[in-house]
Amino acid sequence: MFLSDNPIMRENEDLLDRKKFSAHLAIAICEWKDKESLVIALNGEWGVGKTSIINIALSQIKTINTDDFPTIVSFNPWIYSDLNSITSHFFGEISKELEIQNQTAKDKKIAHKLKLYASLLNVFPEKNIIKSSYDKFVIGLGLAGISVSSIADWLNINNKTLRLILFVGGAALLFKQVAQSFLSKLSVYYEGKSKFSNPTALDLKKEITAELAERNKKLVIIIDDIDRLTNGEIKEIFRLIKVNADFPNTIYLLSFDRHVVELSLDNSLGVSGSKYLEKIIQVTFDIPEARTVDVHKYLFMHLDRILSTLPSSVEKFFSSESAYWGNIFHSGVRQYLKNLRTVKRYISSLEFNISQMYTGETIEINPVDFIAIECIRIFEPGFYNFMRQNKDLFTSTRSEYNSRNDTQRQTSIVNALTSQAVTNSDTLTELIKQLFPQLQGVIENGNSSYGYSWISGWTKELRVCSPTHFDSYFAYLPKGSSEQISQFELESAMQKIRDRNEFESELQCYIANGKIRELLGLFQDYTDDETKFPTQYFENIIVPLLDITDSLPSERKGMADFGSDWDVMRVIYQLLKRENNKELNYTLLRDAVNQSSSLYAIFLKISTESPSNQNSKIKLLTEEHLADLKKLCIERLKIHTNDNELLENSHLLYILYRWKEWDQSDDLNLYIKRIVSDDVSLLKFLQKYRHHSHVTTMGDYVSRSLITFNFTNLSDLVPETDKIKHRIESIKSSTNLYDSYKEVIDSFVTNYGKEHDRDD
Repeated sequence: MFLSDNPIMRENEDLLDRKKFSAHLAIAICEWKDKESLVIALNGEWGVGKTSIINIALSQIKTINTDDFPTIVSFNPWIYSDLNSITSHFFGEISKELEIQNQTAKDKKIAHKLKLYASLLNVFPEKNIIKSSYDKFVIGLGLAGISVSSIADWLNINNKTLRLILFVGGAALLFKQVAQSFLSKLSVYYEGKSKFSNPTALDLKKEITAELAERNKKLVIIIDDIDRLTNGEIKEIFRLIKVNADFPNTIYLLSFDRHVVELSLDNSLGVSGSKYLEKIIQVTFDIPEARTVDVHKYLFMHLDRILSTLPSSVEKFFSSESAYWGNIFHSGVRQYLKNLRTVKRYISSLEFNISQMYTGETIEINPVDFIAIECIRIFEPGFYNFMRQNKDLFTSTRSEYNSRNDTQRQTSIVNALTSQAVTNSDTLTELIKQLFPQLQGVIENGNSSYGYSWISGWTKELRVCSPTHFDSYFAYLPKGSSEQISQFELESAMQKIRDRNEFESELQCYIANGKIRELLGLFQDYTDDETKFPTQYFENIIVPLLDITDSLPSERKGMADFGSDWDVMRVIYQLLKRENNKELNYTLLRDAVNQSSSLYAIFLKISTESPSNQNSKIKLLTEEHLADLKKLCIERLKIHTNDNELLENSHLLYILYRWKEWDQSDDLNLYIKRIVSDDVSLLKFLQKYRHHSHVTTMGDYVSRSLITFNFTNLSDLVPETDKIKHRIESIKSSTNLYDSYKEVIDSFVTNYGKEHDRDD
């Protein structure tokens, strides 16, 4: 899953066509015949493949038919934490390689002299050892000084004597640590000195120089990744090459980012780093910029591999019929992926994260958007966090912002896009405008040209600009939470429409788990999609939706929320509007009226198609169709007037008012008279007029329970309310029904005749 960022070793691994450049470097090294040392610089930015080019060049050097194959030494100073010992480590590495790679007595002799030379250069105690020991000594004295009086009392000696003892002891410890380092290095020196007669560093260097000049092989010393070092280490490396390692028959191949090193030398030396390097380096090779086509070829190879592991449905997002993928790639993504190192880093992260975003054959996000968002996460992490924390700022449309807020919105986004934390403001801006169409106008002129109607389409396309899917791209969970309905679950629910019973069972499951309103909201994003809701299955959809209406939760999310029953009505309306076929619509609704188990649902649905309830200019039915459907509803209703089930219906009053509105016969009055003539039926009927709510007034910390009784609506169906009042008072004083119906009886009696309802 993760791509290795290790440099390549052989030319058959080369993906950027650097073989010719590497061969040129190899030939340049092998054809240097002068005895003088040569310093070659390989210059290139981070991630362009400097180490890979060196490895290919070395492999090509080995193929050159030559008797004087060079001795190659690789020195990596960044693995040594001790700045002061870089010199000794440098000569130590050369010494080791000469011993390992060459078996001649002359080379072994040079190796021993190099080891002795290194030990002599480093024989004196290093500053950091002295400083570390001194610091410990001072701290020890300080701690001792704090409690010297107490210690003197414990030992029964005077303070002056104790201080002297502590000082002598501390000095001894300091001398011991420094001496150990000194003696250790001195032993190495004398071990080498015993084999040679000349002990001085100058004499040793002269001998090494003479013997290297007599070698028939070049010594190639490679120092890679110099730009990774600290300022002090960079200065020490070039000082080392300039002063201590100007040996003949030696070629230095230095690899670094020239801009980084020059800036470092500017700071550490206080002089021009560029001019300083000119005094040391004889030849500079600038690594040619990798061809964009080669880098992108590598990128696309791995993108294709990753996409092949995802559900086949992702193919539609990259269709040649859409320019979206091309716009996303060329507007921003390609600008962040300019070398193999960044591509490898990006691909490894993308593959891991996108693998969490599908279940079975269902993808939870738009893969094009995910590719872009992942690019922002890796290369613009500051702006990525800003996005993650400001969902509304990025996903809101024109209707949700007034002009004043749009100006504030523009300021917030533009400031974030141009902040110092953003590495490529122009590229990021273009990418954001592609990902979030609603922001294009906001960024450019402070006004969005996209309204709320666009959101449904973005949601179907699983876009990050959709409020429904935005969180998925940052939490790596469907809709941003395991509590939300995933795309897999949604697709599964929509598949159930092929069987009416299965679909209704699925809806009941969502009612049980409390997610039915979320599901109905998601359905509305797909009602215009023939592939998701084929016309042939409309009957399987409409009847189950009407059937569940009586079981839907009654709570509302706010004053603007019409309720879950209206969610059902919107889904059905959108399906019927899509076909815009009045005859088909009539047939579907007629069958639904005859088949649905919910009286309330069929009355509500037909009522919404009445001219007085039609906000849209689109009429789904003719007037004749509508009259016929109302008649069918009344006929269905009258079948149930003789059973108690209708009286128990929680939507009884709505049904009765539609009955009164649609039927001119006296059947409704006869039904009401029959109800009020029976005490139990009357009390059940009156319960429908009680309304329980919670209100909070200014200064309250908690809400109050408020029960109201709607006498006005009662008089619409029962004109003689005075007689009802006497009946209720009689029931309260003379029957055993009072205990069972105490609340409705007290509420009626208490509030009867008052102009305003009040607290119970």
